[in-house]
Parts: sequence; C-alpha cells; structure tokens
Amino acid sequence: MGSLSRTVVALLVVPAGLLVGSAAGETSSAAPPQLVLVQPRAGLAAAAESVRDAGGRVELSAHGHLQALVPGDRVAELERDPNVGDIAPAPLASADAVTSGGVARIGADALHSEGLQGAGVRIVVLDTAFGNLDRLNSLAGTELPTVPADHRASFDHTYGLAGRDYNSNYSAHGEEVAEILYDIAPAAEYWFVNYRTADEFGEAEQYVESIKPDVVVHSNSFLFGPFDGSGWFAKKVDRAAADNPTSSSTRIRFCSARSTAAAGLRRRSIARLRTEFSGLTRRATTA
Repeated sequence: MGSLSRTVVALLVVPAGLLVGSAAGETSSAAPPQLVLVQPRAGLAAAAESVRDAGGRVELSAHGHLQALVPGDRVAELERDPNVGDIAPAPLASADAVTSGGVARIGADALHSEGLQGAGVRIVVLDTAFGNLDRLNSLAGTELPTVPADHRASFDHTYGLAGRDYNSNYSAHGEEVAEILYDIAPAAEYWFVNYRTADEFGEAEQYVESIKPDVVVHSNSFLFGPFDGSGWFAKKVDRAAADNPTSSSTRIRFCSARSTAAAGLRRRSIARLRTEFSGLTRRATTA
C-alpha cells in the first residue's frame, strides 16, 4: 500500500473515532431547568446573587421570596448556599377536567349513573342560528351530538342553517344549546332545525310536528304581546304539543322561551323535569 493510500485510510479512521466520542457527548444532556421559589435567609439581593452564581435567572420577586429558573443539576447546590433559607418547586396551574356545568346541577348525573343517557329519545333543537356549520361536524361525538344531513333542516330562506341573530350578526346559539343537551342526553337522537321570521317559524313548526319528537328545545322568543298565551306564536306551540301523541311511549316536551311557556317552566320544579326525562329514557330503554 502506498503512502497516499495509508494517508487516506488514516483520514477515514481518525474522524470515525472523533464522531463516536461526539455522539457519546450528545447523549449526556444536562438536567432540565426547574422553576423554584427561593426563600432568602437574609436579604433578597444576596439570594438573587446566589441564584445567578448557580447559573439561574430570577424571574420575579414577590411576597418576600424569589421566583427563579435554575438548572436542575444546580438546585441542590443553591439550597446549601448560606444566602438561601429554603427552596421549593413553584406552584403551577393546571387545566381542570372539562366538566359540564349543567349535568350535576339538574341532577342528570344521577340518571347517568343508572345508565339513562337518553337512548331512544328524539330531541329537536329549534333555533335561529347554528353558526359555523363545520364546527357541527368537527365537534360531533365530543362536544356536540352527531346529527346527519337528513336530521338538519333550515327554514331560514336568507342565511340557511348557519343563521344570524336578531341584528343580523353571527350567532352560534343553536350550537351552544345543543352542547348543553348533549351533555345531559348523549345517547339521544337529535335534529337541528332553524328559522328566522315569523312565517318561517310556522314552516319549521309544521316540519317539527312531522318528526314526532319527544323533546323540542326552542330557547328563542318573539317578544311582543299579548303575553297571555293567546297570540299566534303561543298557539303554534300549544298546537304542536297537543297534536303529538301522548301515549306512554312518547310525550312531547316543547320547551319554549316565549313568555307563557317560560312561566310554566318556572313553575315546574327541577325534580319534575328530571322525573319526566327519566321516564322518557326508561320507556325508550324498555321499548
């Protein structure tokens, strides 16, 4: 082998050894920094200087102590520093578990514990606006019920199922109502229906009647008189409830925010509403 060949081999071998050493060095990473509270033994200034000597950084001073970010492998050393009285991990906030605000409040958790989650119950969300329709799909099965296309109907001839609020602004009120209902009755069958004007409400009411639902949640209103249950809208709601079957297998609950219905709902106790829902789910389960 010539001298040039031996030189090339040497160049190939020596860097290989250096690379092995370099890789070994990369595997020994320093301990991650720790966020700690430093209680000074004497003064804050002296304790802050000790933090910096340990390679740390003081982030803030509050309530007589320091909050500092300190290299993990230097924390024990800092704790022994004569200027430091005590060191403790800084309390960190964490996200709470996502819990429905309504389930326990109305006692539905007791029904859930019995396996009653609305299976077999037909629920219509009748509203003016469901907002971003992509969210109805992306949140289905997690925050919202899964509602297929043939369970969605819009009688809003201007904006469709997305709808708008009274002032023609964006609104997702129907989505928000559906989220609460889904928390309470996740196993129910759902429909999304919307309207905007009085005439469209009439069309929507006829469609809802054809579904023969057990529950219709209509948390909207036409806030003008006579406020005694004799108006056109009140009669539409009353007829929808009266025209549906009242057998033991299904009874409609038309929950409307119009004045007379709202007053009736206020007179009912939560226990009564809970009992009615329980009855519906029990009958649906045994049917």
